[in-house]
Amino acid sequence: RRRSPCRHRRRRGRDAARQARHALERAVELDSDNMRARLMLIRFYTLAPWILGGSRSKASQLVEACQQRSEAWGHEAKALYALGTGDTATAVTSFAKAQALLPRERDPALFLAKAYLADQQPRAAIRTLERLVEKYPRFQEAWLELGKIAANNNLHSVRGMAALEHYLANADGESGALRAQAATALARLYLNADRTEEAVTALRRARNDDPGNREARRLLSSICQSSSRACADDRSG
Repeated sequence: RRRSPCRHRRRRGRDAARQARHALERAVELDSDNMRARLMLIRFYTLAPWILGGSRSKASQLVEACQQRSEAWGHEAKALYALGTGDTATAVTSFAKAQALLPRERDPALFLAKAYLADQQPRAAIRTLERLVEKYPRFQEAWLELGKIAANNNLHSVRGMAALEHYLANADGESGALRAQAATALARLYLNADRTEEAVTALRRARNDDPGNREARRLLSSICQSSSRACADDRSG
């Protein structure tokens, strides 16, 4: 029997997760000063299910090791552990401390924004990301997060559109899945502004970049059913 495409994708995803964990563990093994690898491993251990190698006890041990290395890395490690285990208030506080101690590092600010969002503070997340992209205008992940937060929370639509348009204009090196996420979020903002034809264009781009993006296909189908003019040359149904 042939495996279904969904089962095949899930298996590939599990294999990729295990490979990522092994690569991070090896990086820490080879270079004990590689703090970024330690931090990424903390995030993996707290978020991944045990069957893929997730382990809060291992994550906790890494947090202690980071705290022994430096105050700044210790705050970021503690914040990542807190974010992964659902303690959003501690995550916000610790990421803010890490950002203050590591002003030239981009990741603490990016994760501070994610912590704000998890703590139901989307406006604070947007302010943090706006400062981040002003300082690092080529930081694509920050542009994407800024636009997605605006779209998902119906906040600052104009700034959200600008962020996603900026991301997509510079997204040649990004994965198809991320480009599709950005285009779908942008389409939602266009729809909120009654810019239906631009929304359709964005959704077609999302569908082309990632044919498996169900939200893009669903939104496009819904628009085409209610507005034949907007989808005059679309054959997706």
